[in-house]
Amino acid sequence: MRYFVLAMLPLMATAASLLGAEHPCRDKNDELRQNAGPDGNLPLGASYFKCDRSGGYKPKQCRGSQCYCVDKSGAQLQSYSRNVWEAQQMACNCAREESEIVGIGKRVKCDDAGDYHHTQQLGSGCFCADRVTGQKTGINSHITKCQQLEVACAADSVQ
Repeated sequence: MRYFVLAMLPLMATAASLLGAEHPCRDKNDELRQNAGPDGNLPLGASYFKCDRSGGYKPKQCRGSQCYCVDKSGAQLQSYSRNVWEAQQMACNCAREESEIVGIGKRVKCDDAGDYHHTQQLGSGCFCADRVTGQKTGINSHITKCQQLEVACAADSVQ
C-alpha cells in the first residue's frame, strides 16, 4: 500500500495543477488584505479584484468609475473600457477570448464593450451570435452573404 501511495504523489501534484491550484486573483486579493490598514481598509484607490470560482480573474473588472476587460493574468485589455453606469451588461468574454487567440485559423469580432459582435465569421460561413457567449443563435449563411446577414443579426440582437 505504501508503494501505491508513493506512486500516486506525482499524479496528485499534476492533477492539482490541472484543477487550478494556482489562484492569481485570489492570491492578489489575499496580498491586498495583508497590506490593508489596521482598520481593514485598503489604501486610497485600491480595491479587490473580482475572482471566478477557480481563483482566476473574471473577464470584467471595475475600479472607481471605470469597468474594463482583463486577460487571464488580470492585465487590462486597453481597447475595452467603459464607465460603470454604461457597463452593467458588459461581460468581456469576447475580449478575453480575443486575447488568448494565438496565430491564425481562428478569429472573433468584438464590440466596443468587449462582448461578441452580433455577427461572427467562421471558415467559409457567418452566423448570428449571442453577445455574451458568442454561440450561434440559429441563423447561418455563406460568406458571400455576410453583409445581408449582418443586417438581420443586428435587428435580431436589438429585440
